[in-house]
Amino acid sequence: TGLTAHTFHAQADMDWIAIAISPAEVGKLTYFETLRLGARADTMLELYGPDGTTLLAQDDDDGYGLGSLIAWTPAAPGTYFIKVKPYSSYSNAANCGATYSFFVSGAHVYLPWVAP
Repeated sequence: TGLTAHTFHAQADMDWIAIAISPAEVGKLTYFETLRLGARADTMLELYGPDGTTLLAQDDDDGYGLGSLIAWTPAAPGTYFIKVKPYSSYSNAANCGATYSFFVSGAHVYLPWVAP
């Protein structure tokens, strides 16, 4: 739970975040959001199931400005995965403006994590 800072520091960069949903968190609304975007950042979010391949939800611009927001209610405990990627190569130009913060409420976050 909380806010973490990130950057798209290389061309074609994307970030993966592991989210642990406990039995107590099942059925409770959880938010995933990118915010505090740098001057050239534009993010997209994808939420994947415990197998790391089943796409459960995705969003482009439902957050503030060009930020992304997924509001999701987990139906089962487990480790889920969020992929944060740039909307285009322009928003991932490996420059000081390709920064963002990731916010999650209602779940435990484990960083860093390597994609399956």
